[in-house]
Amino acid sequence: MNAQAILVGIVSIVLGAGLTPCRGSAPIEKAQEPMLEFELLGGMETAVDAAPTMQSASAEGLELSGAIATPNPCYDVEAELVAEGSALTLTLTARTRGGFCAEVVAAFEYRARITGLEAGSYELTTVHAYPETGWERKEFVLSLDVP
Repeated sequence: MNAQAILVGIVSIVLGAGLTPCRGSAPIEKAQEPMLEFELLGGMETAVDAAPTMQSASAEGLELSGAIATPNPCYDVEAELVAEGSALTLTLTARTRGGFCAEVVAAFEYRARITGLEAGSYELTTVHAYPETGWERKEFVLSLDVP
């Protein structure tokens, strides 16, 4: 057996030993991701944006409510939550359904519940976005604590 073959054998054994999984180690647990539950509650008599207000904050989650105005009642509202550390961004996007609709400004009340947050202080920015309407997006910022 030549020296090169012996060296290749030793390297294979050393590398193979490094790839052996550790036995008895605890599994790595991933922190729970924040989750969003969003619900439109219905139309309002006054057609204005209502800044979101915190309804409750507990270890089980945050609950807020507000209202988003739309150019007319024939709009759908989608919600998306992005969490980056202690910064939370809840974006509500109003999109037209198309078709014939009464040309009167509308507003929809909503409720949002955010769960899966660790205890601590957060800054929640709620964005009302209106693509393809000419309306400017609006941002509302709340500072809050999760016990």
